[in-house]
Amino acid sequence: MSASNFNFVAPFYDLLVSIVFKRSLQIAQQFYLHKINPKDKVLIIGGGTGQILTWLPDCEVTYLELSKAMIVRAKKKGQAHFIQADFLAYPSDQTFDWIICPFFLDCFDEENLKKVLSKIHAHLGSTGQLMVTDFQDNGRWTFRIKLWTMLLFFRLVALLKTKELPPINQCIQQNGFDHIESKLFSKGSFFSAIYAPTDS
Repeated sequence: MSASNFNFVAPFYDLLVSIVFKRSLQIAQQFYLHKINPKDKVLIIGGGTGQILTWLPDCEVTYLELSKAMIVRAKKKGQAHFIQADFLAYPSDQTFDWIICPFFLDCFDEENLKKVLSKIHAHLGSTGQLMVTDFQDNGRWTFRIKLWTMLLFFRLVALLKTKELPPINQCIQQNGFDHIESKLFSKGSFFSAIYAPTDS
């Protein structure tokens, strides 16, 4: 993905989300955040404009985001150690109690998603957990039209390479993680879930 093109999207990203999804995406992202304990070490990957920072408890947050413009906006919403970087190129050997992926994994095809999940696995501590909120195909034609339109938009304005939504939940469980619990939203068009590394 191109950081410069997500810089272009940043000024109107929150407005766009609120128009298309109203508050549904926010409710889904908040659903499991209460499980984070104060002083837990948390890595947020692809947090965008940083709305999630306003919902987190007092904890140690590393905020990894590719777009500089997104980080500028995120810094106005909460405290964190902000890093502008591509996650796959992120060199740290630090481990975390939680890794949160808010609508991040849908940016990858299945081949690259496997690489991302492998790297996430390496950054979780022995008792660490992965929290994911993302889209899934609920089989409804209305959602598929909305999804197709959304992917086309981001392919045009942000050079997103993904042409279709991968089976995210399935990929996670096939690549080193056990499903712990999950919740469906908006008639199953997106979900929030918690996973643990299979060897934890």
